[in-house]
Amino acid sequence: AAPPAVGAALVGGDAGAPARASSEWAHPIALPEEGCVLLAHPQMFTDGQQKYFHQAVIFLFDHSKEGSAGIILNRKTSYTMGAVSTEARDAGFADCPLYLGGDVGKDTIHMLHPHVGVEGSAEVVRGVRMGGFEGASAAVAEGTPATDFRWFVRYCGWGPGQLEKEVGLNVWILAAASPEVILGETEGNKWAEVLSLLGEDYAQMARAHETDNVAEDGGDSGDGARRL
Repeated sequence: AAPPAVGAALVGGDAGAPARASSEWAHPIALPEEGCVLLAHPQMFTDGQQKYFHQAVIFLFDHSKEGSAGIILNRKTSYTMGAVSTEARDAGFADCPLYLGGDVGKDTIHMLHPHVGVEGSAEVVRGVRMGGFEGASAAVAEGTPATDFRWFVRYCGWGPGQLEKEVGLNVWILAAASPEVILGETEGNKWAEVLSLLGEDYAQMARAHETDNVAEDGGDSGDGARRL
């Protein structure tokens, strides 16, 4: 079976950085919209049970009056897809890292990628698609790098109006971002890197908090991941 479709099981619920490619851009926006990025305010989620949201970068893949859903982009777990799914391993995704996407839907796995030709996938925003496991498997068999596909267990959910309320309380900084920013992996602090693209005021904020203690992946992030 393929990973869940977009919107499935929606639950209420720097100056010193290297030069970046011109295709990597982001700019602030005022209101949440499907395909945007949420960056946790640096003073939020510093302790407590939701510390995994500290300096989180979240891709909002669904947003409507019924609620919102997103995936944390920067919480790599200690698992690879080969360790949690025999089908993913056999399809060529064995070495792909598994990320913790949120705190909702323990048995759900989501996949992001840029490939228009992947059968069964759906476009969330231009250049970023979601799902299409069988099509992705076929693409990899034909030579598409497996590393073009990013994998996440669980997701984040907000009930009707909940995300807008949190934005009003300055819990999140909103941004539109290029596909390269959304899909790109980094060994550095992705939160600081994306925040620095929003302008000098945000870059100063990023530099001030770049070395803050960032949350761990939660330890059991891969446990119970649904076999694909």
